[in-house]
Amino acid sequence: TRTHTHVRTNTHKHTHEPPETHHKKSIFRPETIDVAGASLLAKVIATVVAYPHEVVRSRLQEQRSHNSHPHTPGGTPHYRGVFHCLAEIARHEGAPGLWRGCVLNMARQLPATVVTMVTYESMRDYCAKCNKQT
Repeated sequence: TRTHTHVRTNTHKHTHEPPETHHKKSIFRPETIDVAGASLLAKVIATVVAYPHEVVRSRLQEQRSHNSHPHTPGGTPHYRGVFHCLAEIARHEGAPGLWRGCVLNMARQLPATVVTMVTYESMRDYCAKCNKQT
């Protein structure tokens, strides 16, 4: 019969971090960054797609608020409806006119969107952990 002897070698993974940091969790977990990035991207896409509607809505509301009734001093409204307003903006201002103010609007909305989504996801994770412990 053969006898096998096991020699234990000290194999150490070589890392650039001290061993005590391997098990620490960072407050900025990759999941948090992923949620922030995803919410940012989703809000940008949604805003770019929906912004022409916002421009048309504000132009139609502005038309109403400048007079006591929705007509210009000549007696006829400048915009006859949503599609007429879209066409007039595109004709007189070009396609960029449909996105006038979009960048400023995003600068106002993006931070709130990211904070809301990161907070929601963090609280959801926290509550799920609390439920597992009980």
